[in-house]
Amino acid sequence: MAKLYGEKLVAHILDEFGIKYETEKTFEDCKSIRKLRFDFYLPQYNCCIEYDGEHHYGHVNFSGFMSRDQMQENLEKVKKHDKIKNEYCKTNNIELFRVNKKKTVKRLKYFLKGLIMKDVQVYYKKLHEDAKLPFYSTEYAIGMDMVTVSDAIIHDKYIEYKFGFAMELPAGYGGFLFPRSSISKSDFNLCNAVGIIDPDYRGEVTARFNLNLPIHNIARYDEEFVLLEPNEGYTKNKILYLDEELEVFEKGDKILQLVVMPVPRCKNSWKEELPETVRGDGGYGHTGR
Repeated sequence: MAKLYGEKLVAHILDEFGIKYETEKTFEDCKSIRKLRFDFYLPQYNCCIEYDGEHHYGHVNFSGFMSRDQMQENLEKVKKHDKIKNEYCKTNNIELFRVNKKKTVKRLKYFLKGLIMKDVQVYYKKLHEDAKLPFYSTEYAIGMDMVTVSDAIIHDKYIEYKFGFAMELPAGYGGFLFPRSSISKSDFNLCNAVGIIDPDYRGEVTARFNLNLPIHNIARYDEEFVLLEPNEGYTKNKILYLDEELEVFEKGDKILQLVVMPVPRCKNSWKEELPETVRGDGGYGHTGR
Protein backbone atom coordinates (compact mmCIF):
# COMPACT_ATOMS: atom_id res chain seq x y z
CA MET A 1 0.00 0.00 0.00
CA ALA A 2 1.11 3.56 -0.69
CA LYS A 3 2.31 5.25 2.52
CA LEU A 4 3.29 8.82 1.64
CA TYR A 5 0.58 11.44 1.12
CA GLY A 6 1.53 11.94 -2.53
CA GLU A 7 1.44 8.21 -3.22
CA LYS A 8 -1.94 7.93 -1.52
CA LEU A 9 -3.20 10.73 -3.75
CA VAL A 10 -1.97 8.95 -6.89
CA ALA A 11 -3.56 5.69 -5.71
CA HIS A 12 -6.87 7.51 -5.14
CA ILE A 13 -6.82 8.92 -8.67
CA LEU A 14 -6.04 5.51 -10.17
CA ASP A 15 -8.98 4.08 -8.21
CA GLU A 16 -11.20 6.86 -9.58
CA PHE A 17 -10.26 5.83 -13.13
CA GLY A 18 -10.81 2.15 -12.34
CA ILE A 19 -7.22 1.36 -13.36
CA LYS A 20 -5.60 -1.71 -11.82
CA TYR A 21 -2.09 -1.19 -10.51
CA GLU A 22 0.74 -2.75 -8.55
CA THR A 23 2.73 -0.86 -5.92
CA GLU A 24 6.45 -1.14 -5.20
CA LYS A 25 6.94 -2.82 -8.58
CA THR A 26 10.40 -4.23 -9.34
CA PHE A 27 11.99 -5.57 -12.52
CA GLU A 28 14.77 -8.15 -12.44
CA ASP A 29 17.21 -6.10 -14.53
CA CYS A 30 16.43 -2.65 -13.13
CA LYS A 31 18.81 -2.29 -10.21
CA SER A 32 21.57 -0.33 -8.56
CA ILE A 33 22.92 -2.47 -5.74
CA ARG A 34 19.44 -3.91 -5.23
CA LYS A 35 16.40 -3.98 -7.50
CA LEU A 36 14.80 -0.52 -7.69
CA ARG A 37 11.13 -0.06 -6.85
CA PHE A 38 8.62 1.91 -8.87
CA ASP A 39 5.78 3.48 -6.90
CA PHE A 40 3.07 2.27 -9.30
CA TYR A 41 2.97 -0.08 -12.26
CA LEU A 42 -0.08 -0.26 -14.54
CA PRO A 43 0.21 -3.71 -16.22
CA GLN A 44 -2.67 -3.08 -18.60
CA TYR A 45 -0.81 -0.13 -20.10
CA ASN A 46 2.80 -1.16 -19.37
CA CYS A 47 3.26 2.15 -17.57
CA CYS A 48 5.00 3.25 -14.37
CA ILE A 49 4.11 6.25 -12.23
CA GLU A 50 6.59 7.74 -9.77
CA TYR A 51 5.71 10.28 -7.11
CA ASP A 52 8.78 12.48 -6.63
CA GLY A 53 8.75 14.07 -3.21
CA GLU A 54 10.96 16.92 -2.06
CA HIS A 55 13.92 14.58 -1.48
CA HIS A 56 14.19 14.16 -5.28
CA TYR A 57 15.08 17.86 -5.67
CA GLY A 58 16.67 19.10 -2.49
CA HIS A 59 17.97 18.36 0.95
CA VAL A 60 15.51 16.71 3.31
CA ASN A 61 16.44 15.93 6.89
CA PHE A 62 14.31 12.82 7.41
CA SER A 63 15.59 11.94 10.89
CA GLY A 64 16.28 15.48 12.05
CA PHE A 65 19.86 14.48 12.81
CA MET A 66 21.33 14.29 9.30
CA SER A 67 24.31 16.43 8.43
CA ARG A 68 24.41 18.50 5.27
CA ASP A 69 26.85 16.03 3.75
CA GLN A 70 24.51 13.14 4.53
CA MET A 71 21.57 14.96 2.96
CA GLN A 72 23.66 15.71 -0.13
CA GLU A 73 24.71 12.07 -0.34
CA ASN A 74 21.09 10.99 -0.08
CA LEU A 75 20.04 13.45 -2.81
CA GLU A 76 22.73 12.18 -5.18
CA LYS A 77 21.65 8.59 -4.51
CA VAL A 78 18.01 9.42 -5.30
CA LYS A 79 18.99 11.21 -8.51
CA LYS A 80 21.16 8.26 -9.55
CA HIS A 81 18.24 5.87 -9.00
CA ASP A 82 15.87 8.16 -10.92
CA LYS A 83 18.29 8.19 -13.86
CA ILE A 84 18.53 4.39 -13.86
CA LYS A 85 14.72 4.10 -13.82
CA ASN A 86 14.33 6.64 -16.62
CA GLU A 87 16.84 4.83 -18.84
CA TYR A 88 15.35 1.42 -18.03
CA CYS A 89 11.84 2.51 -19.01
CA LYS A 90 13.07 4.15 -22.19
CA THR A 91 15.07 1.06 -23.21
CA ASN A 92 12.19 -1.33 -22.48
CA ASN A 93 9.37 0.79 -23.97
CA ILE A 94 7.71 1.30 -20.59
CA GLU A 95 5.90 4.61 -20.30
CA LEU A 96 7.00 6.55 -17.22
CA PHE A 97 5.11 9.48 -15.73
CA ARG A 98 6.58 11.41 -12.81
CA VAL A 99 4.28 13.31 -10.46
CA ASN A 100 5.72 16.26 -8.54
CA LYS A 101 4.90 19.85 -7.65
CA LYS A 102 5.43 20.89 -11.25
CA LYS A 103 3.07 18.20 -12.54
CA THR A 104 -0.15 18.67 -10.67
CA VAL A 105 -2.98 16.24 -10.05
CA LYS A 106 -4.81 17.78 -13.01
CA ARG A 107 -1.95 16.88 -15.35
CA LEU A 108 -1.92 13.33 -14.02
CA LYS A 109 -5.62 13.02 -14.84
CA TYR A 110 -5.01 14.31 -18.38
CA PHE A 111 -2.19 11.80 -18.73
CA LEU A 112 -4.41 8.92 -17.60
CA LYS A 113 -7.21 9.96 -19.97
CA GLY A 114 -4.73 9.97 -22.83
CA LEU A 115 -3.34 6.62 -21.71
CA ILE A 116 -6.79 5.04 -21.74
CA MET A 117 -7.53 6.34 -25.23
CA LYS A 118 -4.34 4.97 -26.79
CA ASP A 119 -4.34 1.92 -29.03
CA VAL A 120 -5.75 -1.01 -27.08
CA GLN A 121 -4.56 -4.57 -27.68
CA VAL A 122 -7.43 -6.99 -28.31
CA TYR A 123 -6.81 -10.69 -28.93
CA TYR A 124 -8.99 -13.05 -30.96
CA LYS A 125 -9.22 -16.83 -31.13
CA LYS A 126 -10.16 -18.23 -34.53
CA LEU A 127 -13.05 -20.70 -34.31
CA HIS A 128 -13.80 -20.94 -38.04
CA GLU A 129 -11.39 -21.13 -40.95
CA ASP A 130 -13.09 -18.23 -42.73
CA ALA A 131 -13.14 -15.90 -39.72
CA LYS A 132 -11.87 -12.37 -40.34
CA LEU A 133 -10.55 -9.91 -37.78
CA PRO A 134 -12.71 -6.80 -37.27
CA PHE A 135 -11.28 -3.90 -39.27
CA TYR A 136 -11.60 -0.16 -39.72
CA SER A 137 -12.92 0.80 -43.17
CA THR A 138 -11.77 4.43 -43.01
CA GLU A 139 -8.94 6.30 -41.32
CA TYR A 140 -11.08 7.93 -38.64
CA ALA A 141 -13.75 5.24 -38.17
CA ILE A 142 -14.48 4.36 -34.54
CA GLY A 143 -16.40 1.18 -35.37
CA MET A 144 -14.71 -1.92 -36.81
CA ASP A 145 -16.66 -3.81 -39.47
CA MET A 146 -17.45 -7.45 -38.71
CA VAL A 147 -17.89 -10.11 -41.40
CA THR A 148 -20.20 -13.07 -40.86
CA VAL A 149 -18.88 -16.58 -41.50
CA SER A 150 -22.36 -18.11 -41.72
CA ASP A 151 -25.44 -17.71 -43.79
CA ALA A 152 -28.63 -16.97 -41.90
CA ILE A 153 -29.29 -19.53 -39.17
CA ILE A 154 -33.06 -19.63 -38.90
CA HIS A 155 -34.74 -20.00 -35.50
CA ASP A 156 -38.44 -19.71 -34.70
CA LYS A 157 -38.25 -16.10 -33.54
CA TYR A 158 -34.93 -14.74 -34.68
CA ILE A 159 -32.20 -15.13 -37.28
CA GLU A 160 -28.64 -15.70 -36.11
CA TYR A 161 -25.22 -15.08 -37.65
CA LYS A 162 -21.81 -16.22 -36.45
CA PHE A 163 -18.46 -14.45 -36.77
CA GLY A 164 -16.17 -17.41 -36.14
CA PHE A 165 -14.08 -16.00 -33.30
CA ALA A 166 -13.90 -15.51 -29.55
CA MET A 167 -12.11 -12.48 -28.13
CA GLU A 168 -10.17 -11.21 -25.14
CA LEU A 169 -10.68 -7.58 -24.16
CA PRO A 170 -8.41 -5.95 -21.58
CA ALA A 171 -9.87 -5.42 -18.12
CA GLY A 172 -11.74 -2.13 -17.91
CA TYR A 173 -12.92 -2.24 -21.54
CA GLY A 174 -16.16 -3.36 -23.13
CA GLY A 175 -17.00 -4.39 -26.67
CA PHE A 176 -20.20 -2.90 -28.09
CA LEU A 177 -21.88 -4.36 -31.17
CA PHE A 178 -23.85 -1.87 -33.23
CA PRO A 179 -25.71 -2.50 -36.48
CA ARG A 180 -24.02 -0.94 -39.50
CA SER A 181 -25.95 1.94 -41.04
CA SER A 182 -26.75 -0.22 -44.08
CA ILE A 183 -28.97 -2.37 -41.81
CA SER A 184 -31.54 0.42 -42.10
CA LYS A 185 -32.15 -0.73 -45.70
CA SER A 186 -33.04 -4.25 -44.56
CA ASP A 187 -36.06 -5.79 -42.86
CA PHE A 188 -34.20 -6.64 -39.66
CA ASN A 189 -33.24 -5.16 -36.30
CA LEU A 190 -30.55 -6.36 -33.89
CA CYS A 191 -32.50 -8.15 -31.15
CA ASN A 192 -30.77 -6.50 -28.18
CA ALA A 193 -30.29 -3.13 -29.94
CA VAL A 194 -26.65 -2.98 -28.81
CA GLY A 195 -24.72 -6.13 -27.98
CA ILE A 196 -22.31 -5.99 -25.03
CA ILE A 197 -19.14 -8.11 -24.81
CA ASP A 198 -17.63 -8.31 -21.33
CA PRO A 199 -13.85 -8.71 -20.97
CA ASP A 200 -14.31 -12.12 -19.32
CA TYR A 201 -16.56 -13.57 -22.09
CA ARG A 202 -14.80 -16.30 -24.08
CA GLY A 203 -17.63 -17.71 -26.22
CA GLU A 204 -18.12 -17.16 -29.94
CA VAL A 205 -19.33 -13.72 -30.94
CA THR A 206 -22.72 -13.96 -32.66
CA ALA A 207 -25.57 -11.65 -33.59
CA ARG A 208 -29.32 -12.22 -33.53
CA PHE A 209 -31.82 -10.24 -35.57
CA ASN A 210 -35.58 -10.03 -35.48
CA LEU A 211 -37.96 -8.68 -38.08
CA ASN A 212 -38.74 -4.99 -38.33
CA LEU A 213 -42.47 -5.72 -38.31
CA PRO A 214 -45.35 -3.30 -38.82
CA ILE A 215 -47.30 -2.81 -35.62
CA HIS A 216 -50.33 -4.74 -36.96
CA ASN A 217 -48.20 -7.86 -37.40
CA ILE A 218 -46.87 -7.98 -33.85
CA ALA A 219 -49.69 -10.25 -32.69
CA ARG A 220 -48.64 -12.84 -35.30
CA TYR A 221 -44.98 -12.78 -34.35
CA ASP A 222 -45.13 -16.30 -32.91
CA GLU A 223 -45.46 -17.77 -36.41
CA GLU A 224 -42.39 -19.57 -37.67
CA PHE A 225 -40.11 -18.45 -40.46
CA VAL A 226 -40.35 -20.55 -43.63
CA LEU A 227 -37.17 -21.15 -45.61
CA LEU A 228 -36.88 -20.62 -49.31
CA GLU A 229 -34.17 -22.76 -50.93
CA PRO A 230 -33.16 -24.39 -47.64
CA ASN A 231 -29.68 -25.87 -47.34
CA GLU A 232 -29.01 -27.94 -44.21
CA GLY A 233 -30.73 -25.46 -41.92
CA TYR A 234 -29.45 -22.39 -43.73
CA THR A 235 -31.02 -20.19 -46.36
CA LYS A 236 -29.19 -18.81 -49.38
CA ASN A 237 -30.99 -15.58 -50.13
CA LYS A 238 -34.50 -15.20 -48.75
CA ILE A 239 -36.98 -16.30 -46.12
CA LEU A 240 -40.74 -16.35 -46.27
CA TYR A 241 -42.59 -14.73 -43.38
CA LEU A 242 -46.27 -13.84 -43.31
CA ASP A 243 -46.45 -14.59 -47.06
CA GLU A 244 -43.76 -12.00 -47.76
CA GLU A 245 -40.31 -12.70 -49.19
CA LEU A 246 -37.52 -10.95 -47.26
CA GLU A 247 -33.86 -10.68 -48.21
CA VAL A 248 -31.32 -11.83 -45.64
CA PHE A 249 -27.60 -11.34 -45.17
CA GLU A 250 -25.22 -13.96 -46.47
CA LYS A 251 -21.86 -15.38 -45.49
CA GLY A 252 -19.15 -12.78 -46.13
CA ASP A 253 -21.43 -9.77 -45.55
CA LYS A 254 -20.43 -6.95 -43.19
CA ILE A 255 -23.39 -6.71 -40.83
CA LEU A 256 -22.14 -5.27 -37.54
CA GLN A 257 -19.55 -2.85 -36.24
CA LEU A 258 -17.55 -3.35 -33.07
CA VAL A 259 -16.71 -0.37 -30.85
CA VAL A 260 -14.26 -0.91 -27.98
CA MET A 261 -14.50 1.62 -25.14
CA PRO A 262 -13.17 2.01 -21.59
CA VAL A 263 -15.82 1.42 -18.95
CA PRO A 264 -15.15 2.45 -15.34
CA ARG A 265 -16.25 0.28 -12.43
CA CYS A 266 -18.90 2.06 -10.40
CA LYS A 267 -19.05 2.30 -6.63
CA ASN A 268 -22.77 2.39 -5.85
CA SER A 269 -24.15 3.88 -2.64
CA TRP A 270 -27.52 5.02 -1.33
CA LYS A 271 -27.94 8.72 -0.52
CA GLU A 272 -30.75 10.39 1.41
CA GLU A 273 -30.97 13.40 -0.90
CA LEU A 274 -29.61 14.19 -4.35
CA PRO A 275 -28.43 17.71 -5.29
CA GLU A 276 -30.97 19.91 -7.07
CA THR A 277 -30.57 20.58 -10.81
CA VAL A 278 -32.35 22.82 -13.32
CA ARG A 279 -33.70 19.74 -15.08
CA GLY A 280 -34.97 18.06 -11.94
CA ASP A 281 -37.09 14.98 -12.66
CA GLY A 282 -37.95 15.99 -16.23
CA GLY A 283 -38.13 12.77 -18.23
CA TYR A 284 -39.40 11.67 -21.60
CA GLY A 285 -39.85 14.59 -23.99
CA HIS A 286 -39.43 17.23 -21.28
CA THR A 287 -37.57 19.55 -23.69
CA GLY A 288 -40.27 19.28 -26.36
CA ARG A 289 -40.71 17.17 -29.48
